[in-house]
Amino acid sequence: MKSHDQQWLSQRTGKFYRLPTDAECKYGTRGRSEASRFPWGDALDPACFGGEVAPRPAGFYAPNALGLYDMICNVWCWCSERYEDVSQEIPAVNKPTGKDTTENRVLRSGSYMTMNLLNLWITYRHEDPPDFRHRSIGSRIAM
Repeated sequence: MKSHDQQWLSQRTGKFYRLPTDAECKYGTRGRSEASRFPWGDALDPACFGGEVAPRPAGFYAPNALGLYDMICNVWCWCSERYEDVSQEIPAVNKPTGKDTTENRVLRSGSYMTMNLLNLWITYRHEDPPDFRHRSIGSRIAM
């Protein structure tokens, strides 16, 4: 799965960019916090919860211990793997486009629209078809 951002940046710089893996997203979100539910600890940050009307500007939230910004709360981020390949044999069920769910991809990080605090946990992953588009879904790229 290639994102528009990845293709544009690769063409512009001549370097290879890709969507991060599920494990890379989890590691980056965790930011060296091995045991907490959220990157900042175990208590819910009210600024990240409750359904905002739009994403915050990039860099709005403080960086984590790895220096990464906005790893949770702003937009769901696509990962490169199929959901069923990393979900410990839990089948994909989300079918908003009506297509075969076996091609559904992993999303991580929750979004500005998140209303369930479990969706903001570092370990939470979601799945959607790779052609599904929504204003709460974005992408990060890795090199």
